[in-house]
Amino acid sequence: VFSLLSLLFPFVNVQQHHFHIDHVFPKSRFTPTRLSNAGVSPDLRDDFADCANRIGNLQLLDGNINLEKQAKLPAKWISEHFADDQERQNYRTLYDLGTVPEQMTGFMEFYEARRERLQERIAHLVNSV
Repeated sequence: VFSLLSLLFPFVNVQQHHFHIDHVFPKSRFTPTRLSNAGVSPDLRDDFADCANRIGNLQLLDGNINLEKQAKLPAKWISEHFADDQERQNYRTLYDLGTVPEQMTGFMEFYEARRERLQERIAHLVNSV
């Protein structure tokens, strides 16, 4: 997964920093109890948990930043970490995040859209060689 993410996001210089494979939506948020508390319907909880560790929910993030991020939802973390709207937009664009929902209930729409964009990037990489 690390190699694939390195190809998808070539701006990440893994030689200069220690990067972690980060879950955009934190893995700890995908337990049955936490999904239930977040308002995810019982019939969707398995789908949510299944997608938690897939490429559409993963990114390479500097280790120190990842430790700072902890288990915060991505929209909250982005809003706290970046000073203004332009920086937030740049980050979302750089990592191909698209629209980042405020709540866990929006995860599957986020995941599906990002997975599709990443599949297009992979196809482009494969076809350009």
